[in-house]
Amino acid sequence: VLLTSTMAGPDAKTPDGVILTNNIHENGRKKLLIIGKTGTGKSSLCNVITGHPHDSEIFPVSAEAVSCTQSTQFANVFFNNDKGRPVSLIDTIGFDDPQNDTDAKIIAELVHELKHNCDHVNLFMIAVNGQNPRLDGALMGMIRIFEGMFGEEFWNQAVIVFTRVPMDEKTKKKRERITKETDEELARKYLKVVKAEFPKGRGLQYLFMDACYEEED
Repeated sequence: VLLTSTMAGPDAKTPDGVILTNNIHENGRKKLLIIGKTGTGKSSLCNVITGHPHDSEIFPVSAEAVSCTQSTQFANVFFNNDKGRPVSLIDTIGFDDPQNDTDAKIIAELVHELKHNCDHVNLFMIAVNGQNPRLDGALMGMIRIFEGMFGEEFWNQAVIVFTRVPMDEKTKKKRERITKETDEELARKYLKVVKAEFPKGRGLQYLFMDACYEEED
């Protein structure tokens, strides 16, 4: 069963090298899947990974507390618009959305899409709002779903991505002065909490991605 994509709308023109699709099964590309709570900037991250602006209409972005992504979205793109690096991106519905009474429907829709329209996932990117990095019940619940679906191998192919954290030197120094900790110290502290909840997550890596960067920085 193929579901109609809601990305960019049926009449929107997508950039060259971007193909919106309902199925990425056995397409020969590596697959990147991004999960996270509403407001973590998943769609902005997806747009930047394609080599396009963070507010591109490829993966519509919302500044509101309500998730702009309302179904699992598939796109065949080129990593950083490099024609030698074809990948498939999977943008997921932001869970813990105030418009949703429960995340159960989100999980069911995501599981259905992955089982029927995707053959494997090479990298799971767990988006965390770097301005307020909390491992709350909603995020833990979603991680447990993936751990249950993919087993221990999930942790070998997962990475924590801290979003919404400007990475220019001036802002980094100001942030360190306010928090009394470096970004790396804060990240390691967060990973320690994750590993306490998920013992199989030893070796989990992290990175910072500033989707809204200024090119001159």
